[in-house]
Amino acid sequence: MTLSQNLPALKNLALKLLAMGGLLGALAGCARFEAAPLADAPDLAPSLPQVVVHSAALHLPAVRQYPFNPAAGLDVNEVAILAVLQNPDLRAYRTRSGVAQAEVFSAGLLPDPTFTLAGALPISGPPPLSDAIDGTIGYALRSLLTHGDLVHAARSNLQAVDLDVVWQEWQVAQQARLYFVEDWYDHRERAVLGRYRALYASAYRRASQALQQGNTTLDVAGTDLTGLLDANTRFDTLEQAMNTADHQLDAELGLAPGVRVPLAPQAPVRDLRLPGDAQFRAATARMPERRPDLLALRAGYASQNARLRAAILSQFLPLTVSATGGRDVSNTYSWGGHMAIDLPIFNRNRGNIAVAQATRGRLRAEYQARLDTDYGLADQLRGQARVIESALHRLQGELPLVERTADAAQAAFDASNLPAATYLQLETAALNKRLEAITLERGLAETIITLDTVLGEPISGTGETS
Repeated sequence: MTLSQNLPALKNLALKLLAMGGLLGALAGCARFEAAPLADAPDLAPSLPQVVVHSAALHLPAVRQYPFNPAAGLDVNEVAILAVLQNPDLRAYRTRSGVAQAEVFSAGLLPDPTFTLAGALPISGPPPLSDAIDGTIGYALRSLLTHGDLVHAARSNLQAVDLDVVWQEWQVAQQARLYFVEDWYDHRERAVLGRYRALYASAYRRASQALQQGNTTLDVAGTDLTGLLDANTRFDTLEQAMNTADHQLDAELGLAPGVRVPLAPQAPVRDLRLPGDAQFRAATARMPERRPDLLALRAGYASQNARLRAAILSQFLPLTVSATGGRDVSNTYSWGGHMAIDLPIFNRNRGNIAVAQATRGRLRAEYQARLDTDYGLADQLRGQARVIESALHRLQGELPLVERTADAAQAAFDASNLPAATYLQLETAALNKRLEAITLERGLAETIITLDTVLGEPISGTGETS
């Protein structure tokens, strides 16, 4: 019998195989694709939103007990709350948790068995002849051995991702507080520099008139002009910094550029507390149990431990078992099975084990390095804050005398009882002291916020004071 004579039978056999394969595919089911187009416009709030703070939506330390009332202007802590709720980068970052949850689901699924279908068409031989068809179903047993460890690894990774999201929320909150501090003190510095510029503008105007009348010298007028030019430069530089700070704060809060964030009148440093000795020691001791990033590294380490165990277990039971059944060309039916095993001679999964061990060692070293670094950084920041605080207290003790002297100089100058140069010198000294106080307060607030970040301490800043 020739191949051309068997062509109809061959087609019939092929159709049978296709039908059986299609039936199995239909039983397995398929995922459906749905398009998700990208946005073509920014999704930023055009004004300060009227949000309701739900305690379950926030993971920041101690922030659940903090009142949120933006009507009277936002303070340094309310800005942090709003940033966690509205920050665009956080919205994107939180999607990582969904990916990790999908990985847990994937790890929990058992591998599918394999099915092989084959057929043959007899060309010659003694009758009666029939189409031959064979089916084999097999399963790799090694996947069952490592299944539990891989599920544990995926769950630990999910925990690490969730903790990392909390750490990012904490970072965003603290960054928003820093932007708030910068913006708040920039406005106070602008007021002083405005006074500084007006003072030298007035002095230069008087000196110019006196120079034209021959009542002063060029060096005096030139000194006043230099002071005015310097004041203008400092004012313009601050204006640029304020523009940057305003846009940074808007971006951190998920607001459209140009939205004015109302700032509370109370100085940010009044809402912050520097920990005392006992509180600081307790806070540093709690860092490994409190800081979300350190907890995330621990969870990641646990995940890698499980992966290493799975890699080691993969050395064993490299076995695939199969069951076979079918009909041969003599119309004889048979059932059987076979077993395949990988011979552990060359590979033995040693490469994957080495990679898993090295990765676990890297994670362990990274955790220890971060812990060591941040213990030292916390002590450095606390020492720095105490130095700034001491300088600020000393300056605050000096300021009343400086202010009284400047007021007396103003009165004496207005009464023509004080030379213009002396009046300018005393007023400049007072303004410089005000600017110094602003700089110290800003530095103290920023240092305490950074210390809070390192310690993972409550954002409300309540507790023992120094």
